[in-house]
Amino acid sequence: LLHAVAVINLTAAVPLGMFSAWHVSLVLRGRVSVDPKDDSYDLGALKNWRVVFGESWLGWVVPIISEPAGDGVHFEMSPRRAKQLAGPLRVGGILDADAAGCLGEMKAPEKME
Repeated sequence: LLHAVAVINLTAAVPLGMFSAWHVSLVLRGRVSVDPKDDSYDLGALKNWRVVFGESWLGWVVPIISEPAGDGVHFEMSPRRAKQLAGPLRVGGILDADAAGCLGEMKAPEKME
C-alpha cells in the first residue's frame, strides 16, 4: 500500500513540478503561456515578479494578502517594445489598429480625398 501511494504522489508531483517551473520561468521573463516568445512586457526578472505577485515578500508566500500591480488588464511594456511602437503607426496610409491598440486609444483612419 505504501508503495502505491508513493507511485501516485510521484505521478502527480512530476508534472506539477514541471508546470510550476515553466510558469515561474514565464513570470521571470515577463511572458505569457499563449505566446511565450513575445517579450513585449519583460521589465527584468525582479520587476516582472513584483508586477505579478506584488511588492511584499510575505505576499509571495501567502498571495491572498498582497495585491498585484495594476488593474490586471493594462500592463507596462518593456522600454524596447514601447520605443518600437512609438514609431510610425501608419501602414499604407491607414492607422495600424494593432499598434494603436497597444498604445491605448484607437483613432479612426483619416478620409482620403
